[in-house]
Amino acid sequence: MLTQGMGLLIGLLSLWFIPHAQFALILLLVSLGILLCRKWFKFSCLFNWVNWGIIWACLNILVWANTTKSLITDAATVEVEGMICSIPYRQAERILFDFCVSYINGQEVGWLSQRKFQASWWHVEDALVSEKSAIHAGETWVLYGRIKPARGRVNPAGFDRERWLLANHYLGQLSVKRWTGFRDLSSISSLYHQMRQSVYEKVRFVLKDSEFQGVILAILMGERQHFSNQQQDVFQRSGTAHLLAISGLHIGIAALWVYWGFLFICKRTAKFCLLIPACRAAEIGALCGALFLLLLSGMAIPACRATLMLSVVFVSRWFGSYLPIANVLSLVMLITLIIFPFSILLASFWLSFGTVSMIALVLNKPSYFREKLVLWFRINWFLFLMLIPVSWVIFGYVSWVAFAVNLLLIPVYSFVITPLIYLAGILAFIEINMAKWLFDWISELIGIGFIIQSKSVEYNQLIPEVSFNPLSLLYVGSLLTISLLPYKLLNLKLKILFLIGFLLSMPFQQKRPYDFQMWVFDIGQGLAVYIETPDGNLIFDTGWGNKQFNLAKTTIIPFLQNNKIRQVDKLIVSHDDSDHSGGVSELLSQVNITQVLSGESILFSHADNCHRATSWQWGRVEFEFLSTDNVLWKSGNNASCVLSVKVGQQHILLTGDIEKQSEAYLIQQGLKPHDFLLAPHHGSLTSSSRQFVNHVRPKYVIFSTGYDNRWKFPKTEVVERYRLIGSEIYNTADDGAVWLYAKPDEQINIASFRRLYPQFWR
Repeated sequence: MLTQGMGLLIGLLSLWFIPHAQFALILLLVSLGILLCRKWFKFSCLFNWVNWGIIWACLNILVWANTTKSLITDAATVEVEGMICSIPYRQAERILFDFCVSYINGQEVGWLSQRKFQASWWHVEDALVSEKSAIHAGETWVLYGRIKPARGRVNPAGFDRERWLLANHYLGQLSVKRWTGFRDLSSISSLYHQMRQSVYEKVRFVLKDSEFQGVILAILMGERQHFSNQQQDVFQRSGTAHLLAISGLHIGIAALWVYWGFLFICKRTAKFCLLIPACRAAEIGALCGALFLLLLSGMAIPACRATLMLSVVFVSRWFGSYLPIANVLSLVMLITLIIFPFSILLASFWLSFGTVSMIALVLNKPSYFREKLVLWFRINWFLFLMLIPVSWVIFGYVSWVAFAVNLLLIPVYSFVITPLIYLAGILAFIEINMAKWLFDWISELIGIGFIIQSKSVEYNQLIPEVSFNPLSLLYVGSLLTISLLPYKLLNLKLKILFLIGFLLSMPFQQKRPYDFQMWVFDIGQGLAVYIETPDGNLIFDTGWGNKQFNLAKTTIIPFLQNNKIRQVDKLIVSHDDSDHSGGVSELLSQVNITQVLSGESILFSHADNCHRATSWQWGRVEFEFLSTDNVLWKSGNNASCVLSVKVGQQHILLTGDIEKQSEAYLIQQGLKPHDFLLAPHHGSLTSSSRQFVNHVRPKYVIFSTGYDNRWKFPKTEVVERYRLIGSEIYNTADDGAVWLYAKPDEQINIASFRRLYPQFWR
């Protein structure tokens, strides 16, 4: 079983690397290879299962491409009928929910197609003209809105939304314009979602005064939208975010407590024990408890995996077969990969199976210590070691206090807080005052734990920062692996040699081979640019944002963390529009910035005016602000900073949102032609005049726009002006982040991330 599971897993890894439009060819070649090789060669079981894994990957891509992907090829305004299949929640001025469609423009969605949309509804109170006062899960509605394919921003670091949407079975995204009808339909699915909605509303009502409402709802139902930013940050940085995810830990807790309860009752009921053994009844009850929590949590994929694992263990026992943990894991992996092949694209898949495998290895490792406390210490220690490279690669930091905090809080949450939350959730439907009293006590306990977590985060910041490179991360993984192998295979001397190698690898950092790099981030409708040289770096604009949310947090900050950049020499804010300055406060709070320059002097009291700033040079890269007419740059788009960057003999022009008046003034002041141009005002008709385009004559022009933006930028007429002079066009909405780079004494090269990484889901 282990061979089959590992073979299928290795084969399905091809999902990470198959380029778009080549899966059919790969499927054909692998299938022909298997048929030909079977005739003349006898291959191992592992090799055969690897091939079947590749075939299964390609078949799933083929089905998805010809059903789900082909159903929505571009954004369109349509009428959709379907069911609200998640609990709606409010975020600022909009309502977010999942909408499972049955019909699009009257045409039924095929059974092989994914049906779920990520829906958003702005200003819902003004738009909803019906007798209904709220949106509830399980209701069947007819909505009019704009649908888009499953699409996200593609950047050198941060969250890959397109991959996440695919792995979680989303058809696309829906922006609701208005409600057009209500269908009074009833089904098992609608009743299920209505049940979740009623539980959610009842518990929220009881918890309305609780500071930790979000934590309790996350543990009870998997609803994580009520966290404050501070709570979310503390749980992540203390290494305890897993306490809130309904997966193996919570499914196991529910099953364990139900098992103990049934066992206690059954052993004291003689007549019942004559019908079925007490242990068997307790196992059936435990499985039912796990299934109930699975349904309550919305049947998330991690919870499905944990419940499946528990089911395999119990069912094998009922048939008299006690499977080793390796076989249980392999069988669960096989079933998961067959039912949810795209789940391999999620980090939770690897964390889930990696954690369980690590615990199994620790439990099976020969040891002279059998005390439970010592075993608990060892399990947490090895999990902490496993998460060091994972946390560093994904988040760019390591929570060094996670070991101590988890050692203390996991038992508290497992045996006190989580069971009490389940009990209080049941009491909410029986005796609301008692439930409120119990939830108050639970909030107090969570509050005490939160104080410990907050203090641990403060202590973590006091620990000197350790920087890992790929070699040192490889040594961490190797040390972890050899530590779990039997003692006879590796002696102490070899382990010491690995440890010395790891310590020696720490000081070595990967040298960056470029003396100039520039990233135009895929920031949606807005602008954000990062420029780096060996002697300094700068950020030009920060993307869209407001008080509730900003794109700098999801795009620029992850990029800086991933590249271990903690110092920015200059932050340039072209002007005060929210799609250019929305992330300034986030950057100022997260990054050490030496100087801030702004096109509108009223924007920041401590910012310097870029129109009066002097030129400077970092290495062979020269920077110069081109001042526009002082009447125009008082405020508005024409106040934008215009930055010219010279790399060797090539020039790059960053223009912000300047319009035709400023363009004409720059030409009068002797503006030179530039090889690379960041198109003014995202390709608006108010900019990129024929005179400006013909004068600058860029070889490459970059538009920073959002996919299907409401202004339809860049305008077709503007794009054609650049095409007529032979410019090569890049648009972040179509190409993802655009990367300009140059090695010492070489010309600037240009690339885009959608072209560099053409995975099939793009």
